[in-house]
Amino acid sequence: LKDIGNLSNRIANAKDNKESQDLANAIQAKSVQLNSLTSAWEMNIKAAEQRDKLLAAKREKAFRQQQFDAPLPKFGDLVP
Repeated sequence: LKDIGNLSNRIANAKDNKESQDLANAIQAKSVQLNSLTSAWEMNIKAAEQRDKLLAAKREKAFRQQQFDAPLPKFGDLVP
């Protein structure tokens, strides 16, 4: 973003149209790069959220299976 700001300031102070257009093209390229990075970041966030949900579901399933497989309590064994 700092680069885009600097390029914008340079456009304002440009001496001729070619320099202005070159700087505008550079801003456009930086903007595309920024959009690409933003999209990649958003995809990583969504993937992390999905991993978290999957991990929670696996833990829940493992707990339920453990409870299902556990031996039935024998209350007579609990009395000393």
